[in-house]
Amino acid sequence: MLIYSFRFLRVKITEDGKQALLKLSKGDMRRALNVLQACHAAYDEVDETAVYNCTGNPHPKDVESVVQSMLRDEFGTSYECELDVEANVIENSTTVLTAAFFTRYHEAQGR
Repeated sequence: MLIYSFRFLRVKITEDGKQALLKLSKGDMRRALNVLQACHAAYDEVDETAVYNCTGNPHPKDVESVVQSMLRDEFGTSYECELDVEANVIENSTTVLTAAFFTRYHEAQGR
């Protein structure tokens, strides 16, 4: 159904854009279509970055950089890294910290 929507709306979407859309919509078709329409209105081509930007979610690469900084750097340096991500990528640092926590949690659980 979603692939039909890509064609019907004439959306240029990359493979990583499709994967990000599926991941963030969590199986909710209405949510996926809303995000797809928002991305299509804002971007000529919908890729992973476009999907994360349109939804306000932190990009996985940014979350990973914060997690890696938390693991290897002192607190002040890690906090600065998080602030850089917040300033350059998203407006809500709580989202990055929450995503970082769940990334580490799932790694610890072996998922």
